Amino acid sequence: MNTMKKSVLLKAAILSVSAIVTSGSAMNANIPAMAVSFPTIPYPLIETISTIHYFFLIPSVLASVYLSKRIGYKRCIQTGILIVGLSGIVPVLTNNFYLILITRALFGIGIGLFNSLLVELVNYYFIREERTNLFGYLGAFEAIGGTIAVFIAGQLLQISWQFSTMIYLIAVPIFLLFSFGVPNDSFKEQDGNDNNKAQIMDRSRAKNTFKFQGITAAYIVILFVTALLYMTMGIKITSLITTLGYGTSVDGSLAVSVSGLGAILSGFLFGRIVGLTRTYTFSFGFATLGLAMLLIGISNHIWLTFLGSFLVGCGIRIFIPYVTNLINMGNSNNKPLLTSLILVAYNVGCGLSPYGSLLLEQLSWGNSLRGIFYMEAICFGIMTLLSYCSSRMRTKLDKSEVWAVEKIN
Repeated sequence: MNTMKKSVLLKAAILSVSAIVTSGSAMNANIPAMAVSFPTIPYPLIETISTIHYFFLIPSVLASVYLSKRIGYKRCIQTGILIVGLSGIVPVLTNNFYLILITRALFGIGIGLFNSLLVELVNYYFIREERTNLFGYLGAFEAIGGTIAVFIAGQLLQISWQFSTMIYLIAVPIFLLFSFGVPNDSFKEQDGNDNNKAQIMDRSRAKNTFKFQGITAAYIVILFVTALLYMTMGIKITSLITTLGYGTSVDGSLAVSVSGLGAILSGFLFGRIVGLTRTYTFSFGFATLGLAMLLIGISNHIWLTFLGSFLVGCGIRIFIPYVTNLINMGNSNNKPLLTSLILVAYNVGCGLSPYGSLLLEQLSWGNSLRGIFYMEAICFGIMTLLSYCSSRMRTKLDKSEVWAVEKIN
């Protein structure tokens, strides 16, 4: 019973930290109010408040790999949580715009210090289907945390845009839960435990089954392209709805929220989905995203757009944890670095998505908003076909992927 309670507390501690990974979006609704408070600051510069943390998150993710080796995984994650909490509430204490901008950069550094390390904790403490399920739960809790943060910040915004940043005080109970829930033991001290022995067996089975570094590079490229295409939905869907006249900007905001619900559901069902689709999980994820973009593109009714948005959330939260799971089932001594590179590829793809959508619009029929989603549906359709053919052809070459989905149920 004590072991079971310890396992539940450990899971809760790790998942609670993942809930603040996407909390940066809580600042998005503050932009108009901040523009009023800082009339001498150019509006585009004020908009960077909601995006600047992404640029600092990327180097921080890479630095966390090396910092964690010096101070330990737990201390590195604790440091990141503290930075997020302290930097997040600075707007309550100051009216200096540039100081606020600097603290948002620090916020990104804080997120980066624990983003990839959460994956490493799951990879170390849990095995087989339990580990696979937890990778899905990480994505679900990211979506839940982001949704709740945006909602609460929106309510606090009625008091003032500065007071809305009090949402980041949530870092305090999360820090305490993580501190008590995760053991202080270093990984080396636990080399003899059952989990570690099971992981050694996993790695032995995966050894020499495929050229891991080359496959990882392919995953990084695929994830970058997928993020570049997927993020277009959030950028363009409100414009699509209002331009075609079948909804309002509020409906556009709801559509983005609906995609979050899809991500939550998909995250919790990730283990079962992989158990059913097995080596065709890539194909299933791409097909879901392709269908979603097609539905949004052809839609003339808000309910159909909501359905497409929901499927977008489902598709992306199938794809990302599956890639993470494959990386951590492979035979490599640099998994923390590889996991970090995966996260970097995703964030770079998201950051460049406005330019990707612009390119797709130029390539689409009549340079139309509908055409963007049609082009994305075609891209995901091609990716579905290629991944399906690859899965059919791959038998003995990639047995580590088979093990990654083996006995899920």
